[in-house]
Amino acid sequence: MIKITYWSDYVCPFCYIGEIRLLKAIEKLGIADQVELDMRSFELYPDADKDKYYSGVEKIAATYGITEEQANAQLESIQQMGLAEGIDFFLKTAKYTNTFDVHRLTKLAYSKGDKRLANRMILSLFDAFFGKNEELNNRDVLIRIAVEAGLDKSEVESVLDGNTFSDEVRKDEADANAFGIRGVPFFVINNKYSISGAQQEDFFVGALGKVLAELNKEKTEEK
Repeated sequence: MIKITYWSDYVCPFCYIGEIRLLKAIEKLGIADQVELDMRSFELYPDADKDKYYSGVEKIAATYGITEEQANAQLESIQQMGLAEGIDFFLKTAKYTNTFDVHRLTKLAYSKGDKRLANRMILSLFDAFFGKNEELNNRDVLIRIAVEAGLDKSEVESVLDGNTFSDEVRKDEADANAFGIRGVPFFVINNKYSISGAQQEDFFVGALGKVLAELNKEKTEEK
């Protein structure tokens, strides 16, 4: 079994692109049944107001101290990168906000022990933000996505109304800090190999192929 632990955030364009490229690599190798994905929480903008959202151009310009024209050009380039992967990807009009509650709901999905449910939830949240430009600080939006993914509505509401899974999210972030992770996505394969950034699909194919070869060698030596 190959376990891929990775830190990611739903308002990070490279996280979505990286995840799609990784999934394509897994599909190309035909090893979906041999891979366990474990997303860890990372807030790109932890100080963002939960009650507000900002346009992509506005957020990037303010974050990096550049003009909106410069921000627009940067986002256009990244947007084309996402579209080239065959995914709906509208970055310039995305509505940036705080993602702490979104990560708590992801923890709820993982707590069910169903990796397909968790993966559906994660991809639906990415699509909601980048593909549909929905507000991830909107309670109704989050409930709808979670329920469509397969979670119980009353349980989702209970998580949003309280502090459940807050400690788990904070632990993920503390672990990232301890490991020196300053940017996402950041992937760790079998607690042995680390990959930083949204690498190309072929890069993931090569890395996973290397791990598969090592595992097969270990099995052979055990016989």
